[in-house]
Amino acid sequence: MSKQINKIFSMIQTELKSEKVELALVDDAKNIIKELRKIEDLRKKSEKEAAQTIKLLDNLEKEITRVRRSSPPIDTIERAIPRFDKQVKEGNRLLKKLESAYKELGISNDPILEDLEDAVVGGEFSVRQFEKIVKELISKFKIIDA
Repeated sequence: MSKQINKIFSMIQTELKSEKVELALVDDAKNIIKELRKIEDLRKKSEKEAAQTIKLLDNLEKEITRVRRSSPPIDTIERAIPRFDKQVKEGNRLLKKLESAYKELGISNDPILEDLEDAVVGGEFSVRQFEKIVKELISKFKIIDA
């Protein structure tokens, strides 16, 4: 009888071990299911965020294209600056000659002299502004093109 009890006891132990293994596998499966669902939730969230980002980037790309089309032609302005600068320098030379001639003749406060002086000052300012505009546009487009 003790053999039979030992046999039964051994069968019960085997059964218990088998149940433990099954329970461990079930726990492992539950943990994997939980982790995989987290991954799926993260994927869904990432897809939504990526779709929003792509939409924003598409809009940005359209806006950049619109800006490029509406911006002043940088190369045209850049090529014109030396010509503008030359005209300002010519205006300065003429202003000095005119001032000297008027001084010799004793003429002061002539409207043409004042107009030329204003035009030269305005021209110098405009040339510097054109240089600044070109520099800034080039800088901004480099950022966009990067």
